[in-house]
Amino acid sequence: RRLDELTGGGVHQGMLVRLRELESADLRAVAAAPGPSLAVLLDGITDPQNVGAILRTAVAAGVAAIVLPRRRGAQLTPGVHRASAGLSFLAPVASPQNLAQAVEILKENGFWVVAADTGDDAQPATEFDWPQKTALVIGGEAEGVSHLLRRESDFVVSIPMDARVESLNAGVACGVLCYLYRRQWALS
Repeated sequence: RRLDELTGGGVHQGMLVRLRELESADLRAVAAAPGPSLAVLLDGITDPQNVGAILRTAVAAGVAAIVLPRRRGAQLTPGVHRASAGLSFLAPVASPQNLAQAVEILKENGFWVVAADTGDDAQPATEFDWPQKTALVIGGEAEGVSHLLRRESDFVVSIPMDARVESLNAGVACGVLCYLYRRQWALS
């Protein structure tokens, strides 16, 4: 009964842990590191399930940083931790003031910005020559990549799909793109 009270009726499976606030990854340090590097920027992704899936995939794929904006997106909440199967505690999450600031930091350190989006200028991600230092922008469930980040992007890639499928869930798309990058560049 006490666990039910403490969790507000949440699913606790007989266990409750009190944690200190997670430290944010230092995006400048990550960006300055030598060698192949993949940073994933989440642009307007509000669904905690998608954020959790992305964090889990990012840890599995060896992503150097996952950038969660302080506004316009899901934060690290119990739902995100649950959806990531706890891997959110291992994920190198950076939280700069905004995504434009993150893009600036990454570009200053030799990153190329690649937006996952559709359109006439989009290249098939399966044929794309991924830059060694890539900042991959994944757009929100409803709006996709914002106009600002689309404009800041050096490249636009799309995942080739059957014509009957309009789009993929953000978490699934991120996983596909992370592993296409990893196929070309070994990550540490």
